[in-house]
Amino acid sequence: MKSAFIPETRVQVYFIENNLLYKQLPDLIYKARNGRVFSDLDTRFSFFNKAALDTLKSLFWAPDIIICNDWQTSLVPTLLKEQFVQEVFYSNIKSVYMIHSINNYRKLSKSTCNMLDIDPSQSGKQIDAHIQAMEHADLTIALNYESEKLMDKLRKEKNLLNKFESTNHLIIDVPKKTSSEVWDNIANTIESACRDL
Repeated sequence: MKSAFIPETRVQVYFIENNLLYKQLPDLIYKARNGRVFSDLDTRFSFFNKAALDTLKSLFWAPDIIICNDWQTSLVPTLLKEQFVQEVFYSNIKSVYMIHSINNYRKLSKSTCNMLDIDPSQSGKQIDAHIQAMEHADLTIALNYESEKLMDKLRKEKNLLNKFESTNHLIIDVPKKTSSEVWDNIANTIESACRDL
């Protein structure tokens, strides 16, 4: 782990390093130039999820809430509830899962779950990361960007919609034309929902 500050601010950021998984940084994050999705996406992001949680203890910082951004951090709620909750340090941390995309990147191999010693409730060779996260998060927030029509896409995925509706959830509509006032209102809505946890 390495840390730095964003220039001209007091905002500290942390970088997690693993030369075996991230030694060659591609031009694109999720797929090669030829359009093929990297076969180890779920392995790389699952490592990141677990490393981020491990890092908290190294920093002696137990946040009240961890906000997980889409499928890339979808295993954090599961890891918190299935593995880390046993430790006093993590026992009071809540998770909020924010979903803003419906795509095939969210499919995890069952072997990735086995590697992390996670017991998915879904059957088959692939696990839907959104469903996995929603099952374990304390709150799921759907960011329904008007330009992306997330809720329309969600309604086409019956299993995903059923899981979303059966959990503690919130839908936030984000218009095409936004302003700082719109984003302030969205931030206040999210903050209020987090405080209710």
